[in-house]
Amino acid sequence: MQLVQTIERANLKPNIKEKIENIFSSKSIDFNRLFLELTEDDTENLLKINYLIIENIDSLLDKFFSHLMQFKETRDILLEKPGRIDRLRNMQTRYFKELFSLKCDEDYLVNRLNLGITHLNINIPTNLFMNSYSYFLSLLIDFIKEELPKLNFSHLEILNIINSIQKVINLDITLVIRAYYTKEINEKEKLSDDFIKRLSKIAEFRDENTGEHIERMSFYCMTI
Repeated sequence: MQLVQTIERANLKPNIKEKIENIFSSKSIDFNRLFLELTEDDTENLLKINYLIIENIDSLLDKFFSHLMQFKETRDILLEKPGRIDRLRNMQTRYFKELFSLKCDEDYLVNRLNLGITHLNINIPTNLFMNSYSYFLSLLIDFIKEELPKLNFSHLEILNIINSIQKVINLDITLVIRAYYTKEINEKEKLSDDFIKRLSKIAEFRDENTGEHIERMSFYCMTI
């Protein structure tokens, strides 16, 4: 129900809405998990470190945002509006706490959809989003490699845990990026529709049939 409401609030065109519903359907999620070979072993691996990530999420995010502030491109986005860093940080805290539970429940899906839409709404380019995600992953893996030996994890256990982390993040980023791109297509189509309507109205001043023809052809193009 919550996922349906979130999709409704996104103000999507019918064809884009259908794409989003397909992306976040149980059939699509099950396929992605199967394709990435996410198993109960991965769940167990992530449960072993879940508490460790939660305990250290603040220090990891400190390093993450400190890194982003070093670059003008990301710094300008973070400082564009008052309180944006705090809001993004709170979102990221919830995000990474949920990430390692491997629960693909409705809350998880709603948050992934919201994350993709939010990054588009605040104009974060895809390359910056991907680079930021990759940097946080490297922070996380470095942290795991440093901390787990202190807790007497074997080398093989650590490798398996890192492999499980990479799998779940691949699943996660697939959902977020697909939501981002689909929402972006929606915005472009809405702009295109608006342009066509304006063009047809202008044409109607000269010839009513021309205006109707423009709208009709635009519909055919969208259908194709």
